Amino acid sequence: MGGSAAATSNVACTSSGASGCWAHRDELLGSDPGFNPGVGLNCTDCEMGTGFAVVGGSSSFADLIELPSAAPPAMTFTWSQELSEGF
Repeated sequence: MGGSAAATSNVACTSSGASGCWAHRDELLGSDPGFNPGVGLNCTDCEMGTGFAVVGGSSSFADLIELPSAAPPAMTFTWSQELSEGF
């Protein structure tokens, strides 16, 4: 988010080009041997959903990552489609 200490709580993401900005994503979805060897799904077709809520005045984030057992269907998500649903 912005790649600066003022714009994010990610202490590894200190500039827009810092490798730490993508380290968590790479660990979960791919592989980042230089940062954390042996971690990651090494997937090319994972599906992911996210959630956010404020609970008791604190932010709460959730991620769900699925490694499909077969080829996933083609999916395209656009913000205009989401807005048309009334969200």
